[in-house]
Amino acid sequence: MAVSKRYPEDEIERRTKLLELARDIRSKEALENDQIVLNCLIRYQRLSLKQIEELIERGTTKGVFKRTFLINSLKRLEDKGSIFSVTQQEPIHGKIIKYYVYKFPNEIDQTKIIISKKANFLKFKDEVPHAFVFSNDTIAIAAKDNKSFKSSTTYSEPLVRVESNSDDVFQLPQYFIDFYELKPTTYYFKKEVSPDHILLKKIKILKSIAEPERTNTKNILILEDHVAYATKLKERLERDGHRVKHVKTVKDLTDELNKNGKNYDVISLDKRIENYNVAKPLSYEIRYKAPQAKLGLLTSTLHDREQREFQNLDFDFILPKKGKKLTAGFSEIGDELAAWLNVV
Repeated sequence: MAVSKRYPEDEIERRTKLLELARDIRSKEALENDQIVLNCLIRYQRLSLKQIEELIERGTTKGVFKRTFLINSLKRLEDKGSIFSVTQQEPIHGKIIKYYVYKFPNEIDQTKIIISKKANFLKFKDEVPHAFVFSNDTIAIAAKDNKSFKSSTTYSEPLVRVESNSDDVFQLPQYFIDFYELKPTTYYFKKEVSPDHILLKKIKILKSIAEPERTNTKNILILEDHVAYATKLKERLERDGHRVKHVKTVKDLTDELNKNGKNYDVISLDKRIENYNVAKPLSYEIRYKAPQAKLGLLTSTLHDREQREFQNLDFDFILPKKGKKLTAGFSEIGDELAAWLNVV
């Protein structure tokens, strides 16, 4: 019978203090990490995970920031309500990218604009930049006497300074809030910064990957000869409420198309089955037998020439089989496809 080792009272007390000290150090480091991440988002307002990594690596003494720490910081900041996440679909490849957005205290709209004091059009402390109607979805921020905007736009109004510290925070005029329909939680700005102006392009917010739209269920047919991978992919999509049919061979796919082709909303192909490139010839058959279905490709490898070829064949999505590396492993199989399904 094993006997548990007993420590003297003073040794137990010493170890307890060491554990408390280590916990305090970790808590302090976590708070410091959170503030570094938050500072990036306060300054730039909307950033992807990769963009945050690059900014931290270039702009802090910490150097390379462990991705695990970064993900943990983002989760803590989201849980606190300091930031929120949105997704954007790439127009060419259909890839979904998750962005993190700074949430102003007590607000979740983006009608407050942060402008660095280094901006060329903020030459004097008391100078107030103007908002210009640039297009039906873009606001320009510049000095009142900016000739290029004065000559090309019909309306402008001064911003209202609401906060001044290391940077200046301005409120967009009410006219612009009404004209561009800047309703809380419905949009974010893509910010393009130039020396003498800022362009704010309004982008409609999509659902976060973390909050899939359960009512948007689809009938999905998947051709995949790797059974273990297909099982995990099927389970992931079914968790979002989709109805998924998996087939392993080209013959099984053809038989299913002949029987139920017109019932599928989405058909996903593997590029190679039994060492043959089958996606291209199968795409012609699918367009004929299931013309209503969105057609896509899940593949481990894809060269530039092949990618252009599938784009020319009007594939609706081209996604990697595995997600990007997050910590010790990969993001869950099917996450990117699940996110794409939520916005189509």
